[in-house]
Amino acid sequence: MSDEEARLPAALLFVENSKVYSFDKPVIRIGRARSNDLVVAHEKVSRKHAEIRYQDGRFLIRDLGSKGGTYVNGIQIETAELNKGDVITLASVHIVFGQDEFPVAISTSKYVPPEVNKKTSEDITIVRRDWKKDK
Repeated sequence: MSDEEARLPAALLFVENSKVYSFDKPVIRIGRARSNDLVVAHEKVSRKHAEIRYQDGRFLIRDLGSKGGTYVNGIQIETAELNKGDVITLASVHIVFGQDEFPVAISTSKYVPPEVNKKTSEDITIVRRDWKKDK
C-alpha cells in the first residue's frame, strides 16, 4: 500500500440520488467502458470520461477529453479541486462528491444542471467492476 493510499480520507460519490460509490484507492476512473472503476452506462457519457485523483491532500477531478464535457457546480472544467457537496455532471448524469460524511443539505439544493434531461435514475445503470451480487 502506498503512502497516498494509507492517507486516503473517507470520500464517496452519490450518483443520481440513488447509487453510492466509496473510494478505496487514490485514482478513480469514471466512464462508460467496463474497464473504469465507476461505470456509468449512459450513451452520452464517454468511454473514458473523467478521473478523480487524491493528490497532495486534495481531491481533483480531470476531464479525459470527453465529448460531453465534465462540469462541477455547472461550470465546465478541465481540472478542478473537489469540495464536499460539489455536483459533478457528466453529460446529463449528476454525481455529488462527499467527504467524511454525506452532506445532508444536498436533497434541498437549488442547483440547476447545465442541461435539462428527462432521464430518470431508472434509465441509468451504474456498474462497479468489483461488484458482487447479494445472495
